Amino acid sequence: MKSFSKAQYTMKTPTGKTATLALLIIIMVSLASCQAPFANPPAANPFRIRTATALCRDLTVKAEVSGVLLPASTANISSKVSGRVDAVEVSVGGSVKAGQILVRLDGSDLELQLRQARVALEAAENQAAQARVSYDSAKAALELTNKTINDQIEQTRIALDNARINLENAQTAMERARAIYEIDAMAQSDLEKAQTAYAQSKNQFAAAELAYNQAKTTGAQNQRDGARTRLDAAEIALKSASGVALDSAKIAIEQIEKQISNMIIKAPSSGVVVNINANPGEMVAPNSTIVSVADLMTLRLKGTISQETLARVSVGDNVNVTVDIYPGAVYPAKILSVGPISVSTGGYFPIEMELSNPDLALTAGLSARAGLEYTISGALLVPAGAVFSESGSEYVFMIKDGRAAKTPVLTGAIHESERQILSGLAEGDIVAVTGVSSLTDAAVVFVETP
Repeated sequence: MKSFSKAQYTMKTPTGKTATLALLIIIMVSLASCQAPFANPPAANPFRIRTATALCRDLTVKAEVSGVLLPASTANISSKVSGRVDAVEVSVGGSVKAGQILVRLDGSDLELQLRQARVALEAAENQAAQARVSYDSAKAALELTNKTINDQIEQTRIALDNARINLENAQTAMERARAIYEIDAMAQSDLEKAQTAYAQSKNQFAAAELAYNQAKTTGAQNQRDGARTRLDAAEIALKSASGVALDSAKIAIEQIEKQISNMIIKAPSSGVVVNINANPGEMVAPNSTIVSVADLMTLRLKGTISQETLARVSVGDNVNVTVDIYPGAVYPAKILSVGPISVSTGGYFPIEMELSNPDLALTAGLSARAGLEYTISGALLVPAGAVFSESGSEYVFMIKDGRAAKTPVLTGAIHESERQILSGLAEGDIVAVTGVSSLTDAAVVFVETP
């Protein structure tokens, strides 16, 4: 058995520095052994991102509406009748006034028809005048007949009344003479005279009564009927001559004159001639456009605005319009209308603006832009790069406790590099602004400092 010396089993006492190091190693091993055996270890490769904080402030938004300048109105003027073009009185680009003659159609045939119709009217008027004279004469004849018969009746009535009085007087005288004669106070010759006078008065009364009855009966009525028949016939002739015949002649003239007026095509309103579709000698058909006249003294700009801008503008608001080919020039305009129905599913609404162009410095067809400016008080804003779209909705990644949370948001105005958040976030929320396309919901992130 091999023997060892006492010195071989004796340990050396460590120095103070060595003891301290050994103690630290023991503590670290002990702490490691105390950790929960199922804890998640840190992610090996966290997403490295940069963030921004959602902040509220007043936002001045400038929206732009682009489009083409259009005339306030365009009149496409057509002919009401067919005909051959005799003359074109205007040229494209020329200014016209309301009522100014644009085109003349050949109306020589109608002029001939008008002269013939006027001759026919003159003949109808002469016939009506003659019928009026005949009617007036028949009416006067009836009135004279009535007056003559009435006068005759009145005269015979008076004569009858006088004959009755004379008869009564003669009868009284005869009866008195008979009474005197019977007392022998009168000669017989005197009685006979009284009797003769009575007989004469009686005959005169009978004659007067006969004349009176004749004046009232058949002869007088026949005269009245004849005069009335002649008047009725004259009245029928007058109505025919001055009614249907005369009216027909007048209507014929009016119709021809209207056709002649339709051969002269006039501007319904003032403006500028922008198109001519007829030349002298050509035939034109009814309702086919011959000349187009546009009102260029007032121009309109049509475009669309977003639903966010819709709530900020009103009819009558002032806007400034610029024209691409005239950089630096600004033309004042007003909002004329804002459509109540969107023109697409993207929430864009039609808007129309109107600007005055009295000197015709601008023309229709020019590209133009209108600037709309408004302020949103206390708008919640995030960088535009924080917002992304997916399946028609918009989202941001909100950063909390070292992880990314996919959060749906409703956005509003866009201003330069910022987006307004209408809902989904609150002031102070932190959102990712880089690496958004690579992030996933609940991903572990490492926020880099700028």
